[in-house]
Amino acid sequence: MAKSSWRKSLFTERPKECPQLKVKLNQETSEDCLFLNVFGPTKAYSHELLPVLVYIHGGAYKFGTGNQFEVENMGNLSKQGFVVVTLQYRLSTLGFFHVDGSKLFPANLGLHDTHLALQFISKHIKEFGGDPKRITLIGQSAGACSAHALSISPNVNKELFHRVILMSAVVEVCYNGTGSGVSPSAVAAKELCNIDLNEDFDDEVLFKCLNEAPLAKVENVDQFEKHEKNWVLFTDGHFFPEHYRLMNRSTRGHDYLIGVTSDEWAFFENLFAYGFSRKDFTPKRFEETVQKYMGIEKKEEIDLLKEFYTKEEIKGEDVQSYWFENVVNSMTDLAFHVPILDEIHRLMSATNPPNIYLYTFNITAPSFNQGYHASHCSDLQYIFGDSKTIADYPYFQSTILGFAKNG
Repeated sequence: MAKSSWRKSLFTERPKECPQLKVKLNQETSEDCLFLNVFGPTKAYSHELLPVLVYIHGGAYKFGTGNQFEVENMGNLSKQGFVVVTLQYRLSTLGFFHVDGSKLFPANLGLHDTHLALQFISKHIKEFGGDPKRITLIGQSAGACSAHALSISPNVNKELFHRVILMSAVVEVCYNGTGSGVSPSAVAAKELCNIDLNEDFDDEVLFKCLNEAPLAKVENVDQFEKHEKNWVLFTDGHFFPEHYRLMNRSTRGHDYLIGVTSDEWAFFENLFAYGFSRKDFTPKRFEETVQKYMGIEKKEEIDLLKEFYTKEEIKGEDVQSYWFENVVNSMTDLAFHVPILDEIHRLMSATNPPNIYLYTFNITAPSFNQGYHASHCSDLQYIFGDSKTIADYPYFQSTILGFAKNG
């Protein structure tokens, strides 16, 4: 629901983040979090409306904020002739909790927030010097899933935006059905209300319990050791009238720039290792990773993957690094490259296919050690980072901005 109009100035401080598991010092969250940040050049462009770049943050629908990048960096970006907007949306239990068949728990609430933000931007961005007819969405990771979902949904006005940049994800990466283990909605119901979603329960009792749960307890549901799967998007009858693979890709009229990093999964191996070192990477870890994150259980299928990614036998001191690389290469393909290529095929097979441009990013970001390689999120710093970082490889940012301006 859109908020009623206001007259006072709201820019006194950056908005608090939407409720989420706190992983940073002095991290402030609030349920009153649905804000936009709008950055424009200080010099007036009264004679010309500027193209608009709308960034949708990632974070597995579990973490993230519209305050992700330094104000100075966003200002530098806007000085290149853009109005830049970042937005926030509900996360985790508050944004993506879902119970099949219950009207009390509609799916994809966080995606509704993003849609509402885009409606506001389309209607009002002209007041900030932005051109409502030249709006480009740029989403990264889960944010790319959202941008992609909105671009293909028949219930989203296609004139809300005109170009789409998808960094490291498409809908399939974030869609219900991938991986094995207990769903985060089931974890939340059990942790907060002691209700098992696999048994008979009263959804009104669950609804009341979740509404009354202390915010700190809701945020802590996402502790790593409790989570086996990520929050996901569902077929909801609105954004997804049917399974997204079956939806018509024709006649939407958006141009796409779709990109991946060369070693996406290295980020997750380093993030979730909990003290694992290279010595812990063995054939068994390869098997466990494929089973857990891709839901591949059959031994013959795992053996085929192992055979494909292990062309040569390595012994001695390099064996652990060898298996680390095999895990990274296989999961980069399975979790990112393959679903993205599948979606590109669907788009290109449409009766009226869109214009699609592709990139692969293979530079290790300076803030990451070499173990991360050119991993998930590495490319963000070369668009939204400080001027020194961008100066090292200016071509990447200029390519992104060139697409946003001219297609």
